[in-house]
Amino acid sequence: MRSLFKSITLAAGMILLATGISAQGVHIYKNGQRQTFRSQEVDSIVFFYGADENPTIIEKQFEIPSNSFGSTLDAVMAAEQARGFDVVKNSDDKLTATKTTEVATYSWEYRFDKEGCYKYAKCNIATGDEAAFKAFLRKSGFVLQPEASKNGEVSVYVNAANLTSIVIDTRADGADYYYGAYDEDAHSWTRIAPLKDVETGTWMPFYGKYAPVELMKLYEKRMGHILNTTLSKPEKGIYVYQTADSTWTTIKYWYDVATKSALEETAIYVDTTHIPTPASVTAYLKTMGYTYTSMTDNEGYVVYYNRKIKSACYVLMADKTEGQGIFAPVMHYAYTNLDGQVPPETVDFPMPLVEFGTMTMDEALAWFKEQPYYESDETSELGPTINTTSKDFPIIVLLEDGGKYYASLVITNDNLAIRSPYITDMLVEKGYEYAENVSILPTYINRTINVMAQFDLNDMFQIGAYMVTFQPNEFNMAPILRKLKR
Repeated sequence: MRSLFKSITLAAGMILLATGISAQGVHIYKNGQRQTFRSQEVDSIVFFYGADENPTIIEKQFEIPSNSFGSTLDAVMAAEQARGFDVVKNSDDKLTATKTTEVATYSWEYRFDKEGCYKYAKCNIATGDEAAFKAFLRKSGFVLQPEASKNGEVSVYVNAANLTSIVIDTRADGADYYYGAYDEDAHSWTRIAPLKDVETGTWMPFYGKYAPVELMKLYEKRMGHILNTTLSKPEKGIYVYQTADSTWTTIKYWYDVATKSALEETAIYVDTTHIPTPASVTAYLKTMGYTYTSMTDNEGYVVYYNRKIKSACYVLMADKTEGQGIFAPVMHYAYTNLDGQVPPETVDFPMPLVEFGTMTMDEALAWFKEQPYYESDETSELGPTINTTSKDFPIIVLLEDGGKYYASLVITNDNLAIRSPYITDMLVEKGYEYAENVSILPTYINRTINVMAQFDLNDMFQIGAYMVTFQPNEFNMAPILRKLKR
């Protein structure tokens, strides 16, 4: 009976205690403010028994590294020495700063890129200080980003006010944090977002230009990907990760041959049963700054190019082995300067008259003579020829059918100019749409005016000329080819 009484008393006490705690509330600190508890946002649950009393975490004021990202090594060294740090230059791309205070012992590594610009700092968190450091971050304007990590050992904080981010990596033997700019460009060393595409499901792997291995490993850990130790060759600078995604299954990284420490290439592989369409791949890459070049490399990969960062994306989504070899569809990104080897961003394109079948040739010639690009005209075997002021497309040939102006050929001898994205972008702006599978030639159709533009990208007549043909929408080139062969 006595034992039963003790059990009842203990249970009642626990209920009263729980009721008391509930009445006083369960809160978290977020961005320096006391918030209502939301489990998806909480990295540390704190019970407050009074106004702002916290019996579990002792508040500390921490120092954090410089946020002058982009500064030179000498400038960062001088600034930290002025703050009382002992600073050692380990190499042209690394500084070590140390200092001991009453609050903490600091040990920071400053990392710089090949140009000597400050990119990020890696800092140790003393054992037992992780919770206090996170509380300090919240009060300093950093906000936890729960959706940014799929790994419970990695926490991401962003300070939107000063555009900085901190990624905390917790391990069995301690914790470090990485402090960098909040920069979501695809090639950023400290990018947080995966830049995932809604339509295809693809995303941009870590692609920090010439970034060290530790940042790639941190990114992949945060994404929850697993290193494939069989396929990876760290001694050769090659790392392969399995994603656990059923569509985009594998990520591969290549580091420089000389040091195995600077990221140069990355690739994301797609399952052969989920290959995206060329249009969807092109649309995604365009958002990443890559332009379709209409060119392929010697292995059949379609080439996209980002002029700003000097990077190519080689896309293989068709089995070039025709079932006779290993087919691994992929989007392969590589830092390489293709300026001068890929089509120019802009060209001087003399848009011809596209009102066909109504004007006589004399009337059409009169129209061309009024255009700002008109220089002169002459007669050729094909028909009247307009000499233009354009260095890219110096000739327009006019064709006649039944006594009426019927088509025009805008001609260049530059096999890169004909592929410039400027031309197709201009056509789209004028109401033309790309038409798949209507011709062996790339075809754009304006259904409003019933006109099509077709591209000869490969000098099909072997005369050293490439052209865009404008004519009535007939879905084939037969009428034009018959005239050209006469």
